[in-house]
Amino acid sequence: MVGIAEFAAGSRTVPDAEEAIDSAAWPPLPDAGDWAGRVAAMLDELGYQVTLLAGATAPTAADLGAAVTRTIQEVGPDDVVIVHVITHGDQPPDLDTAYAIGADGRRDEACNVDAWVRTVVAGGDARPRTLFLLDFCRSGVATVPRWHRRPFQASNRAWVLAASAPDSDAFDCAFSRAVVQVLREVAAGDFCTHPSRPTVPYLAVSARIRDVLAGYHGDDVLLPVQEPTGTPIDTMTAARLDLPFFPNPDHRRAAFDDALASMDDRLAEFAREVDDLVDPRHFRDRAAARWEAGRRPGLFQGRERELRALSALVDGAAAAVPWIVTGSPGVGKSALLGVLVCAAHPTLRHATEEVWGHLPAPAATPHLAAVHARQQTVDAITASLLTQLAPESASESASAEALLEAVADRPVAPVIVIDSLDEAIDSEELSTRLVVPLTRVRRPDGSAACRLIVGMRPWEEFEPLRRAVARAGGTILDLDQVPATEMAGNLRAYVERVLRAGRWYGSVDGHWFVTAIADGVAATLTRTDDAEPRWGGFLIARLFAEYVAHTLPPVTDQAQAERLLAQIPASLPEVLEMTLRRPEVGPWMRPVLAALAHARGVGMPPKIIRAIAPLFAPEDLGSPSTRDVRRALADGRFYLRQSADVSGTSVFRLFHESLVEYLHAHPRAVSADAASESAT
Repeated sequence: MVGIAEFAAGSRTVPDAEEAIDSAAWPPLPDAGDWAGRVAAMLDELGYQVTLLAGATAPTAADLGAAVTRTIQEVGPDDVVIVHVITHGDQPPDLDTAYAIGADGRRDEACNVDAWVRTVVAGGDARPRTLFLLDFCRSGVATVPRWHRRPFQASNRAWVLAASAPDSDAFDCAFSRAVVQVLREVAAGDFCTHPSRPTVPYLAVSARIRDVLAGYHGDDVLLPVQEPTGTPIDTMTAARLDLPFFPNPDHRRAAFDDALASMDDRLAEFAREVDDLVDPRHFRDRAAARWEAGRRPGLFQGRERELRALSALVDGAAAAVPWIVTGSPGVGKSALLGVLVCAAHPTLRHATEEVWGHLPAPAATPHLAAVHARQQTVDAITASLLTQLAPESASESASAEALLEAVADRPVAPVIVIDSLDEAIDSEELSTRLVVPLTRVRRPDGSAACRLIVGMRPWEEFEPLRRAVARAGGTILDLDQVPATEMAGNLRAYVERVLRAGRWYGSVDGHWFVTAIADGVAATLTRTDDAEPRWGGFLIARLFAEYVAHTLPPVTDQAQAERLLAQIPASLPEVLEMTLRRPEVGPWMRPVLAALAHARGVGMPPKIIRAIAPLFAPEDLGSPSTRDVRRALADGRFYLRQSADVSGTSVFRLFHESLVEYLHAHPRAVSADAASESAT
């Protein structure tokens, strides 16, 4: 980090002169040392080892050039270097290069910034990844060296962000001011980069520096607008650009759990190997029956009879007939299918053993294809299944006919799992064009060509599918049609597992209250006064138990336990409203969740959430800051799923379709009575 504020008389280029001549000193840059120090402090916070040359240690031109060159040449190829310089810049006439001026006021060949870039590029893979942040006039000339005739590729090791265009000036340390602000946002996590990404995207940071600089005018409203510039990038490469200069603080926090980081890597490998619509996180988290499953033991409990029957189907021990798994939202459809997919897929099986190992799960099979249909088109789902079952056919045609033919031609009838059929973009078309034909397709010997398992809600528009399954001799498993005593036992055991997995209720002091809480939840959720339940007991039990275990103050006496039992919710809206009424929950949680009820595809990024949330907020709240949105997302984490878009930015969506429906109907605050009525 270099900030030169005072300059001795030296050699300056004078217009119309044939060579540099001695002249008066360069004018001072009184804030240069201060802003160089601030940039240094932010980079230190991000984990860099910083050398600051400013004030009394401000270098001469020769020393500055030597320090930059020495750093580039001495560090290793796996290191990352940032060179930040605030000084005057000098561009000789007719030369496509610029020089950084030293404290001695001189221009030295060692400070030819074009040569700095060339030193890194010419060294190839032996050089460190290096970013030059150049805050001086004409510095943009270093971004377009004449000797490099093509746009830079992602493998390039020298990158430049310059304060000004090649033929323009820089003013008032404005570029460095913008860099400090943006680095502060990086450190605070304001870019919302997904925790799986080790760095904040370079293009996002550089664009943000440009935007901040465009809005800076200092104390002088007549100050010219600077035009920062950067190393040109091949547009075909930009989407894959993954540069290591700006560490993602959320990744650093996630990496404290090495086992979780390992899980993410294996699941990412699985997703690349198979297809992104398989959505391994969906199946893993549903199978685990807990929020943020990671590498922790799964808490799925009960449904053993159903699991054994479905496992026999997957293992080939039962007849190859189609199955429908149906029931109200949150009754456990996806959890059942999650166990099957996690245990049966050869790659996912070992990475998720913790979530299914205590259950009667199927064996691994190479004859498995699975898709999570939420917000997916018929064509996308068809292509996903083809990619998994017959990659050679997927490259030629992704039609339903091609899939049916590929399924019929396989030597072994594959297991095909389609979860959340009702949440597809056009679920009725998906059922008609693809799923119903899959129930009918036969092998040459007349036997069923696949073992089809479909998870869906019991909607009327799926009646043709139910009839097709019945004609094929299949099974419709309605998880709502379970005896109340059996369901109560399953819920009780599940809530006990969730609570005992928490710190307090797993301790010698807290475990005394587990049974009473679990009994109360089971009794509330198995009342028989609702002939057609709208909300599945397991979803409500999961959310409430996690809420009790990880958010509410610990229950420490009988009176406190009785108060808790009196407010056990009977519906998903009641759980949500209970959370929203907590005094420590910020005012933006509900507007943010209401905005996410309108998310499509993989989800909505925080920038869009911030723009939409005010539509659902009281007028006196104004507009949320980035930190307001981040806090709301943290407050509502139990209700969210987080993933990454192609740029690495975190995107969010509500974790269950029933939440989407409720927040569509009730985007603003409702009374406790109104929330209770939503369950009926």
